Amino acid sequence: MVESAIEEADLKRRIRTALRSLGAAIDLLTNPPANLDLHAIEAPPDKIAAEAAILIREIASVPDDELSCEALRLADRLRLFASSPRIVTAIAIRPAVAMDLAAPHVLLSSLGICDADVEAALTRSLRSFVSGVRERLPHRALEQDWLDALRTGNDCIDRWVADTALARGLDLLSANRDDLYAFTHALAYSTDFGRWQPPQVIDTEHAASLADSALATVLDADDFDLAAELLLTWPCLGLPMSTTAYFAFQVLKRVEDDAGILPSLSISIEDIERQPPDIRSAYATAVSYHTAFVMGILCAVLLRRKLENSKMVSEPPVIPVTRELLNSLQCGKSNVQWMSNIQTLPECKLTEITPFLMDVALFRAVRSMKLASARDLLLCTITQGVPGTFFALQVSEALSRIAASQHLIKIESDAMA
Repeated sequence: MVESAIEEADLKRRIRTALRSLGAAIDLLTNPPANLDLHAIEAPPDKIAAEAAILIREIASVPDDELSCEALRLADRLRLFASSPRIVTAIAIRPAVAMDLAAPHVLLSSLGICDADVEAALTRSLRSFVSGVRERLPHRALEQDWLDALRTGNDCIDRWVADTALARGLDLLSANRDDLYAFTHALAYSTDFGRWQPPQVIDTEHAASLADSALATVLDADDFDLAAELLLTWPCLGLPMSTTAYFAFQVLKRVEDDAGILPSLSISIEDIERQPPDIRSAYATAVSYHTAFVMGILCAVLLRRKLENSKMVSEPPVIPVTRELLNSLQCGKSNVQWMSNIQTLPECKLTEITPFLMDVALFRAVRSMKLASARDLLLCTITQGVPGTFFALQVSEALSRIAASQHLIKIESDAMA
């Protein structure tokens, strides 16, 4: 897999796709259909606005006049929503979430697009004796400090990082989507999407290894949203992409090209067609905007790093891939999108993603409680010289604990019954 495949022109083309989604989302904010409940479909306007502002900021930071000008043009439109009387009033009434409500304003202000009324309302609310009373998860507290750093230049971004999944790690055997989101959000906030050096408390190689294995689990579920967020790990930490990450990026690009937009788990053609004709387009935007935004953010961050002459992809390992392993994966679950990319790879390229294939096989074996199969896969990694992944280490520890409790045979028998 050659680094030249991450081409500047291709990244710019995908950013333009994200800009089209951005324009449609801002239309949705500024002129929402009366009979479409955005909260009911988990697309509240304030969330759309905050994510739109992040995407605008990332694209505006790319040294390309056409892209940055289009991002700033859309920023002017978003400002109308971010500075509306409803937002100003909400900031005044709810000091404990004032920074959340003002997030689009803060992000736009970092681009020089500031609204004096919103800033004054935010300043007053943050002085309230209840402004800091909300209890937040560490990555959400880190988000507050990130926004404050953008707004004031205060450097207190490190105080929550040690308590986040980015520094502490994740149990991928039990992790859900929220756990993975906690990891990716802490990554973005603590590095300002790759602009700041990673805090010293972060073991960057360990975080990248975790993200590698997490990618295997989310790609095998066709979860392109989380895959795109996890792919931010390498550019945000200043590391060249691993071969697993590079392969995952190729999968996302092909899916986006096939579908015209990177699809989310929640999008359904049947659901869209069930909507009244007058809101069908707005509904489609509401359920698809997030994944399209994340893909745009990823491409903008990658483009920024590429134009900084950063090394984009690490040297691939040379590891034999067992045809038996690949055949077992194809028989077990052959309709996932990454399989389509596998089918086009020559044998010499398959050897580069053996760790990814092994992680997928281990994940499937453990989730289906086929623990003897997981044990055999771990033995295969040793005999074939496959580098130990984060997930392989976790599975190895789990099997050791089970064996120490003398439950391995019983669990395997129960699972097969």
